[in-house]
Amino acid sequence: MLEKLAFKKRESRHYNSSNMLHPSCVISKGKHSMAIKIKKTSKAFTNISSYSSPYANFREILEELTDLTTNINGEEYLIGGDFNARTQRWGYRDEDSRGKQL
Repeated sequence: MLEKLAFKKRESRHYNSSNMLHPSCVISKGKHSMAIKIKKTSKAFTNISSYSSPYANFREILEELTDLTTNINGEEYLIGGDFNARTQRWGYRDEDSRGKQL
């Protein structure tokens, strides 16, 4: 059974979890992506999740991800997402333009 997470509103865009082992907060939310900062002791880590529709402007998505990573201030981060891209790095025989850009 999944536990429902309780969030407390800090500011207009920031939410903190009150019942997690490692406190986290949403630090940025874009049209295609969201960044969540997770704090563990004195270190912080940012997880960026993104989705790209096959019909979305891919350049816009890459710019959004660039903005998010630029504003992290040198902290460690991980980007994960469904970019609807094909690249040989992921086992596809052919590579599309999105795969080349990634």
